[in-house]
Amino acid sequence: SALIGLFLARPSLPVADNSPLKEHLDVIKACAGAGQKARNEGMGIVGLCEWMTEVRDQFNDALNAVRTARRLQDRVRAALQTFQMELLVQRCNGNPLLKVSGAETHKGEAQSGDR
Repeated sequence: SALIGLFLARPSLPVADNSPLKEHLDVIKACAGAGQKARNEGMGIVGLCEWMTEVRDQFNDALNAVRTARRLQDRVRAALQTFQMELLVQRCNGNPLLKVSGAETHKGEAQSGDR
């Protein structure tokens, strides 16, 4: 249960420097800060639009990568929550799960199958 909690908290951890998502997040961050950067550097709206046009494909790729990672993260979270709920239901029913030859069985089922 504590391990599941750790995995569920994982999305709040920062992206590692060696993560494939790091480059994509840097592109998104640069685009998000481009307006202020253009103002500070005197680039003007035309310069900003030209720069945004140049990085549009990179920006779209970055957004798609982050969306894909998020969908995967959501599926993992849902699977872990389902597992956690099933485990809690079995514990409430007094049937702790046993691991037998790679297959999960309920304590009552394992004993009745031996008869």
